[in-house]
Amino acid sequence: MPEVTAIETQKKKPDRFNIFVDGKFAFGLDAETLVKSGLKVGQEISEKEIEKLVFENEIKKLMDKALRFLSFRPRSEKEVHRQLNKKLATQKHRRNRNTEEIVNSVIERLKHLGYIDDEEFARWWVGQRQTHSPRGARLIRSELFQKGVAQEIIDKVLSEDEEGEVEQALKTAKKKLRSYQKLNPQEFKQKMGQYLARRGFDWEVIKETLNRLTNSLDSR
Repeated sequence: MPEVTAIETQKKKPDRFNIFVDGKFAFGLDAETLVKSGLKVGQEISEKEIEKLVFENEIKKLMDKALRFLSFRPRSEKEVHRQLNKKLATQKHRRNRNTEEIVNSVIERLKHLGYIDDEEFARWWVGQRQTHSPRGARLIRSELFQKGVAQEIIDKVLSEDEEGEVEQALKTAKKKLRSYQKLNPQEFKQKMGQYLARRGFDWEVIKETLNRLTNSLDSR
């Protein structure tokens, strides 16, 4: 059976090690994977064991990349999946290990650890939109769908909005009041209605919002 004949620190990456089997370079491992494996010089190692170590090492490297990606803001599962595939596409993998298998393993570990949760991501996304850039449910629904969030999750999260779309539309409209307040009533409704439509609000919500705004302006 093949035998580990040397374990050497890589010159440019001191936290990584080159593993030599029967006097020839076989594969590289990061320090954590090496310690966990208990690999030692003189130890016999099978091809299957080598493949397992290489696979675990690939997962560890990709986990590190995923955690860096997630450190900037929450991400949907689809966003993470796309990013990891992109990272792997630029690398050469030894022993032709299936890329999708590596990515799926990382995704499952991230979900298990709570780093990926599409329902929590959707709530965060809706909250960010309501706080910093109010827009209608139609546009938010489209954004979440593009990020790969399941329809049932989108429906559930949007139904939890206690404030309601009209209140969100009013918040959005107030940002344009100064620009439109000198217009005549017909032009005001037209301009404001178009603005709210572009922000993703449905016609019924826009109609109610315009009525409230008009009444508010008339009572001054």
